[in-house]
Amino acid sequence: MAHSDAAQDSSRENYCCPVCTGTDVETFFSMSEMPVLCNVLYDSPEEARKAPMGDITLGFCETCGHVYNVDFDPQRMVYSDNYENALHFSPRFQAYQENLAERLVKTYQLSGKNIVEIGCGQGEFLALLCQKGGNRGTGFDPSYRGAEKIGESVRIFPEYFDETHADLRPDLVVCRHVLEHIDQPIPFMNMLAKTIADVPDPVIFFEVPNVLFTLRDLSVWDIIYEHVSYFSPDSLRYLFRRHRLEDVQLTDLYDGQFLGIDARKSATEFDLSDHSPDQLGAFIERFTERFGHKKATWARELKSLSKEGRTAVVWGSGSKGVTFLNLMSQYPCIEYVVDINPRKHGKFVAGTGHPIHPPTRLQEAPPAVILVMNPIYQDEITEMVREQGIQAEIMLV
Repeated sequence: MAHSDAAQDSSRENYCCPVCTGTDVETFFSMSEMPVLCNVLYDSPEEARKAPMGDITLGFCETCGHVYNVDFDPQRMVYSDNYENALHFSPRFQAYQENLAERLVKTYQLSGKNIVEIGCGQGEFLALLCQKGGNRGTGFDPSYRGAEKIGESVRIFPEYFDETHADLRPDLVVCRHVLEHIDQPIPFMNMLAKTIADVPDPVIFFEVPNVLFTLRDLSVWDIIYEHVSYFSPDSLRYLFRRHRLEDVQLTDLYDGQFLGIDARKSATEFDLSDHSPDQLGAFIERFTERFGHKKATWARELKSLSKEGRTAVVWGSGSKGVTFLNLMSQYPCIEYVVDINPRKHGKFVAGTGHPIHPPTRLQEAPPAVILVMNPIYQDEITEMVREQGIQAEIMLV
């Protein structure tokens, strides 16, 4: 089904970087026929196998240090209430969100304030911010289903945020894991700047996946079509400074998997002419080779399991699991996917049609091997598996 072009030749065409509009862009990696929306849930394996597919070609901008999919087509992206990417069912992620909300509330003395979250999902994090500081929250997300009670001080609109909501005058703007989905971040940031123009001293907090975790730490299964952008610290800082937003702090979060930026308005423009990204070059040069090696290693592992008649399951039906399954779809040893998110149970994986089950399925159909997609959840998953008395081998992918 899906495949990667291991011998992708570097090339330069008339690409325009979405962060700095520079044209010094070099392509360095490609994958074809990957699910356009890996977080969409399907009701049948047949429907899942007919999921829209698209090509990914990553380009690197040497001006600002940004990585993005030069083949991305925004017309193919339709977000609705069948889109599900919530992570808060994990105790590990719950603890992370609790600590993040507490830090923002305490650091910026957010008490009785107005908070806006762009791309709030089902509102879990926005509710935390309101609970911890007695704040008022307004969220925007077209995938909001409206079925969960999230508190009287929170209201959510199932739509995109735009300039018509400038009257909210937010003291804090939160935008987590949204910016990487936006094909034109410059107009988006222009719109954000206009909505906070009359607010005296608002705080802006954005969180995005960290491309260094993908390139340096070889978290290759994070490459998905719906992420047009893969931000580095350099490109994220560049985008914010371009819009006269000063990064108060820019840090790695969640064991380096995310980047978080706290920003405030700057009275002066930044000189970006001497911006010189230097973190990614060495990793990009070897990425295709390292990706090919990792993919080949897992192909051999799954081929061996299939030959021996041993079964495996993938734990995690998020982006990592979907990418892995589509790249390894020819190996029949993987029978199903386990996920703790109840919204995903009984659904099927985009592209391959693998069924998604709760952890209790392990007792009904015990596998020989459990493939863990994210290292940060390995201990949590191991504990859950052993509590059920399952003695399957647990392998980190």
